[in-house]
Amino acid sequence: FAYLVANILEKMEKFLEAKKKAEELYASRPDILAFYDFHGPQLITAGIPVESTMMIFNKLKNEVLDAGNFFQIVQDEESNKFFVKTTKNIHAYSNYFIVDHAWTFRDTTINKTLLQNTTLRNRLSSMFQLGDKIELPKEALAAYGEEVSENRGGKELELDSQEIVTLENVVADDVVQLSLWDNL
Repeated sequence: FAYLVANILEKMEKFLEAKKKAEELYASRPDILAFYDFHGPQLITAGIPVESTMMIFNKLKNEVLDAGNFFQIVQDEESNKFFVKTTKNIHAYSNYFIVDHAWTFRDTTINKTLLQNTTLRNRLSSMFQLGDKIELPKEALAAYGEEVSENRGGKELELDSQEIVTLENVVADDVVQLSLWDNL
């Protein structure tokens, strides 16, 4: 317990120091200070320097999605796997990238979602530059589904939108996947 309290106090001290620095740097920008008041703890926890706040604020405000200017998704044709490659040198803390989440899914519904959602398939095809390869590789999807069910070995517990505020008495011993989406 003492370790936990010490850790919390250390983080609070870091936040107060960073907040003071943000107030000095952005005294003429109340919008950025309000942003830092709200997001400061997240930025500090992620190790992002106060000096980067304006860049992140501007990218979010203006919806600057420029990762494509620095990264490329490449397919290894031998293994048929995708990986991310930089196209420019990037130095630590020199840039930050806002990610537009294209698709959030549960591994148990991936097949069904892709089979039923043509718009999503087309969007993913465009993002990965697959051209006309919109047809789903049904064998690969079937194999993925089998792999998931073989490796799971336990129950899924889906407690979405149940107004749950504590996990006390919620999780059973053999639960390997727990969803608490849209709870308090």
